[in-house]
Amino acid sequence: MKKVEKSRKELGNKIKLARIQANLSQGQLAAKIERTGASIAYLEQGKRSTSTDILLKIADATSKPITFFFEDNELNKRNLDQFIQLSDSIEHIKGLLEKSENKYKDLLEQSPDLLFVYRIDNFDIVEVNQRACNYYGYSRAEFKKMNIFDIEMKPALKEDVSQLYESTPVGELLEAHGIGKKRDGTTFPIHVRFTKLSDEFAIGNVRNSSKL
Repeated sequence: MKKVEKSRKELGNKIKLARIQANLSQGQLAAKIERTGASIAYLEQGKRSTSTDILLKIADATSKPITFFFEDNELNKRNLDQFIQLSDSIEHIKGLLEKSENKYKDLLEQSPDLLFVYRIDNFDIVEVNQRACNYYGYSRAEFKKMNIFDIEMKPALKEDVSQLYESTPVGELLEAHGIGKKRDGTTFPIHVRFTKLSDEFAIGNVRNSSKL
């Protein structure tokens, strides 16, 4: 435990030195890495451990190579080796996530239906397939400034839908009918199948029910 505390203190001193040499206050460094001034103070005092991501941001903000923070003693050199291994693992994981995201986007685009991914807390649209863009007449960028109720003629009350999501488990399929509204004002009957992807996001599958 004492070795860990000593190493954390030495790393804190390095962070402080890098900040001073970069002519930054604790507040300025905090702003650059999107943290609070208090969190920088804790790091410099060795009272808090830091993550790989934060240390990389500090290195970038202070224009220091990552090796700067692990110089001068054997314990820190061993930590550097572990850090490099961890960084390699993180890059590998990021690569897998990117591949997974690409597969997800491919599935979204290949669907014959109009698909919308949206937030559950405010119903803002976060992703939509090109088929929906073409059908409704909005660009993807425009859709991402809208919520799902903007494309319905008689939308349900948000409070009612929120309560429905709260009582529905992730993955359970729900269905609804309504009237969709295109950009040019054209309306059409819709059959919507939707489900919670997580406690944060849901996906809606929309079809023109007059063509079913």
